[in-house]
Amino acid sequence: DSAGRVLSHTTRSRCFAVAWASRAGQDASVAVGSCNDVGANNIEVVKWVGGVVGSCGVVPLKLPATRIGFLPGEATVPSMIAATNDKLRLWYLDQKGSQFAPRLAAELETKAEVPLGRVARLMSSFDWSPHDSSRIVTGSTDSTVAVWDVEAGGVLGNLLAHDSAVTDVSMSSFVDQFATVGNDGTLRAFDCRDLRRSSIVLDTGRPLVRVAWNPLETTLVLVCSAVTPGCTVVDLRNTTAPLMQLDDRGGLVNAVAWAPQSAGHLVCGGNDGQVALWDVAQPSAPIMELDVDYEVQQVAWSPWDPSRIALGMTQEVRVIPVDS
Repeated sequence: DSAGRVLSHTTRSRCFAVAWASRAGQDASVAVGSCNDVGANNIEVVKWVGGVVGSCGVVPLKLPATRIGFLPGEATVPSMIAATNDKLRLWYLDQKGSQFAPRLAAELETKAEVPLGRVARLMSSFDWSPHDSSRIVTGSTDSTVAVWDVEAGGVLGNLLAHDSAVTDVSMSSFVDQFATVGNDGTLRAFDCRDLRRSSIVLDTGRPLVRVAWNPLETTLVLVCSAVTPGCTVVDLRNTTAPLMQLDDRGGLVNAVAWAPQSAGHLVCGGNDGQVALWDVAQPSAPIMELDVDYEVQQVAWSPWDPSRIALGMTQEVRVIPVDS
């Protein structure tokens, strides 16, 4: 039993995207995407059994994945994984004993309706709807967002969302809405039922890199900036000013995640190697701090086991135990 242990896996090359793949009652299992500027890339699924790590299979890619994720709440076979880079791709992971064989399910891209005169499109992020498995929202470097029906293999809507690159997207667990952030410094909210309407929730004037909508408290959204230390909690009921700023040591935050079982807890991973666990009811200081010696590029809180958080670092994935 690996519960309560710190689990580690050293990757063969630089890594970036990280996502939980395990289900309740299973051993810890995560997917990790490589980040090679030259040569091939991949998504590898690794599993720790009794603390010993092993590879379950590999999905080949040409470009590094900007985000990876598994079908939320999925409990049937075959499993499905999605990733973004130049396109949105989805694979079935057909089980073959202890291994899986990837089978491409869809390869989706949009054509810009308005010539934007900007750099080539790269899908910078996506989020899978927690209550509609056919729906995915993607954000792109050409300032657009797209809402997909992945079962039909088509786009439901595609719109110019920001004044510059969209850096992250996050879907609400409660309503048919999603939030986006971009290099223009704004946090914006959209409704999938009417994409023509949107609201600027926050305008920081500084590039924003991450957004996370609280899965248990629909009014709370978390963002972090590329140039401002710490992270910001926004209450959608009062957008005249942020609810609180969480900053302990003045480091930049690369990745954030809300706890799956507690509306008030969140984790931040920074470029200074600090992992901080916060309780929004006690915002003066983190309730847990950990220095991991390397820049933390991704954090992922297990939706199946809230006592585990996965950290993505330069060439290592580490699973740490937490008690929130």
